[in-house]
Amino acid sequence: MLIYFITTLLVFATDSLKDYHIFQGIDYIYRENYESAQREFDALTTIYPEDPEGFFYLSSLFETLESFTPRPETKAQLDSVADIAVRLAERKLKVEKNAYNLFYVGSTRGKRAVRRALHGDWIGCLWDGIEARRSLELAFKEDSTLLDVYMGFGLYDYYLGKYLSFIPWLRSRKLKGIDELKMASQNGKYAKKPARFFLLRVYLLEDMDSEAMQIIKELQQIYSTNTSLLYNEAELYYKKEEYQKAITACTHALSLSASKRPLNPRVKASCYLMLGKSYNELKEIEKTKANCELAIRELNGINEDWAKEFKKEAQKLQQKSKEGKMEKEIGKVENYFTHIGVVTLRITNGTLKIGDTIHIKGVVTDFTQTVESMEIEHKKVQEAKVGDSVGIKVKERVKRHDRIYKVTE
Repeated sequence: MLIYFITTLLVFATDSLKDYHIFQGIDYIYRENYESAQREFDALTTIYPEDPEGFFYLSSLFETLESFTPRPETKAQLDSVADIAVRLAERKLKVEKNAYNLFYVGSTRGKRAVRRALHGDWIGCLWDGIEARRSLELAFKEDSTLLDVYMGFGLYDYYLGKYLSFIPWLRSRKLKGIDELKMASQNGKYAKKPARFFLLRVYLLEDMDSEAMQIIKELQQIYSTNTSLLYNEAELYYKKEEYQKAITACTHALSLSASKRPLNPRVKASCYLMLGKSYNELKEIEKTKANCELAIRELNGINEDWAKEFKKEAQKLQQKSKEGKMEKEIGKVENYFTHIGVVTLRITNGTLKIGDTIHIKGVVTDFTQTVESMEIEHKKVQEAKVGDSVGIKVKERVKRHDRIYKVTE
């Protein structure tokens, strides 16, 4: 009896110590104190070198760092600790079918599936995604109180529905994924905060602006100095044409970024570019040019696709401001019909009329043309407003989610 009591106390103490380091590390990540986060997760790998938890959360940290400091050594660290987490969890599963070990296998593979999708490795993405889903379902079967699995379910279903939306019966998976992320953000143990941040990312991708702003305000109650949240807030203010508020949010983010280690060039460049776009709308040409220049300078030496796209956008805005031309984002491409050269776009900001000049821009798309005709539900119209889904004939190929800008003198 005494041995059982002592064993129970040791297990409880072990779980409590693990929880302490995990919760502290997660909190440090969202406070953008990455060095302290790494100390917490390193402590876990030192104290429990045969357990997967420390390596799993280290992989989450390196994934965050790799997103804005894409150095070969960061990617190598990420791949290494992720592989160790899977290997340790699978080794433990041979001894005991434990829900948390299944969870760590599934979650690590799920994160890798998302990274592979972003880099265009669709076969690897599909394989990891299927294996991740299987492991998470087994984890939930072992322990139905482990609601952290809903974060993995949510990411799997959302991205499956998003990237395979051309298959009709998969489109509804996006909404299912959003509901599952909500479940994890409300009832998860370790996944509560990460799921909240992923849910924000999804709302921004889906132009669910009011939902996104609500999450931002909630998270800012805890993480008032998180620069990514401030930039996301500025994005939403910009879309609402509240340019001065967008400027205030970006200026605050930039003032805070000086104390962050390591520096996040992606947030800084995004803020400078947003300042340039906001000043452009306010017709403050010199400030537009100055902030575009700062955005370009911040991206020097970074060869990632996102950096090239940001730099190209900053250079174009800088050039247009010199020529006295202004651009305002008015919507995104919803669909493109190759055989007739027609695009459908959802107007999210302002209006569009016959004779307006538009600039369509994406990762590979970049051209300007005059709007010669428009249709809404197969009826010709002269003007489209916010909320309208309008069809326009275009002179070049476009892709879904390309951005549409209205060009004015």
